[in-house]
Amino acid sequence: MIPVRAVLFDLDGTLHDRNATVQTWLGGHVERLGLPAGYAQRFTELDDYGYRPKEEVFDLLISEHSLKNSCESLDLLRKSWAKLAGWSKIV
Repeated sequence: MIPVRAVLFDLDGTLHDRNATVQTWLGGHVERLGLPAGYAQRFTELDDYGYRPKEEVFDLLISEHSLKNSCESLDLLRKSWAKLAGWSKIV
């Protein structure tokens, strides 16, 4: 195993445009699940730049939009996408 020599934290989006990544993901997420208009915008607001736990975001969206989806089913897609992207841990 190669030892870790450095760790980078990008708290202000200088190295990676998180918002663009989230918007791209949301487009597919909404389309795949047939989610209602306003879902993506409200997700972005509730997400609070990634600081709010996604389970809380999904629970609020389910309640606000009267969705039949479970929190687990909405989050499963996010976790699958992250795994495909090669992320070992997502928050």
